[in-house]
Amino acid sequence: MHSKEVSMMVDSKENRNSLLVSIITVAFNESEERIHNTFHSIFQQSWKKKEIVVVDGKSENGSLDYLKIWQNRFDIFISEKDKGIFHAMNKGIRLATGEWLVFMNMGDTFVDANSLQRGMLLIDKNIDILYGDRLSADGTLKKGPMPLNRFSLFFNGICHQSMIIRKSAFSKIGTYREEMIVGGDPDWNMRAFIAGLQFKYAGFPIAIYAGGGLSENYGLYISYRKELRISYFNKKEQVFLLLSGPFVKLINRMKNKNYSLPLLIRYIFNRLGSLGKN
Repeated sequence: MHSKEVSMMVDSKENRNSLLVSIITVAFNESEERIHNTFHSIFQQSWKKKEIVVVDGKSENGSLDYLKIWQNRFDIFISEKDKGIFHAMNKGIRLATGEWLVFMNMGDTFVDANSLQRGMLLIDKNIDILYGDRLSADGTLKKGPMPLNRFSLFFNGICHQSMIIRKSAFSKIGTYREEMIVGGDPDWNMRAFIAGLQFKYAGFPIAIYAGGGLSENYGLYISYRKELRISYFNKKEQVFLLLSGPFVKLINRMKNKNYSLPLLIRYIFNRLGSLGKN
C-alpha cells in the first residue's frame, strides 16, 4: 500500500474518532428506575467524544429532583413546559452541538458499553443516518429494514434509539412534526428516505427499547399509521398496504422470532380487563 493511501486511512480514522456525538434524552414524569437505567447506560459508553443533552418537560412527580442529582454530569440541561415528546426532541436538536445525534428515551438503553463506538466506527462522510437493530426488554430482536424502501420503512420501521443521525440532516428536511402525539419518528424517517438522505445499515442491535410509551396505545398507533399511508403512498399503494399488512407483520414477527402478543391482542385484553373492573 502506498504511503499516501496509508496517510489517508489514518486521517480518516482520526477524523472519525474526533466526532462529537450528542446523546439527547427527553423526560417527563419518569420513574427513578427508568432514569437510572438510561443514564447508567449513557455514562458507561466507551466513545469518548459525547455530549449529554437532557430536556425535561417540567416534571411534577418528583423525578425532576432525581434528575438534578445527575445534573453535574449533563452537558446541557433544561426543564420547562413543552408541547409533547417531539417538541422536546426538537429542543434537544437545537441545543445539541455535536455533529451526530442519538435520541435515547428515558428507560431505553444502549445494548452494551461499546454500542455507540461500534456504530460510530461505521460512520463515513457519505452517510446521513446509521441505523441498526433493536432489542426489546424481553430480549426479542427486531431487525432494521433491509432493503430500505418506503414499504419496508412502513412495515418494519427503524427504532429511533438505534439511529445515529447527522445533525445537518435536520437542516435539510426539517425537524420532527410537533403536532404528532406518536409516530413523529417514522414520519421523519420516511421524509428522509424520500428526500434522498443516505442511510447505512449497521447490522447489529444498538439499543434496548424498554417500552411503555404512548406508541403502545393502539388507538394512537392506528391513527399515525393511517397518516403515514395517506401522506406517502398513492391510493393503489394504500390498498396494497391494507391488504398485505397482516401477512407482512406475521412474516416479520417470525423472522425476528418475536412470540410476544401483538399490540392489537394486548389492546383487546386490556379493554376486556378494564370493562371487567367496571
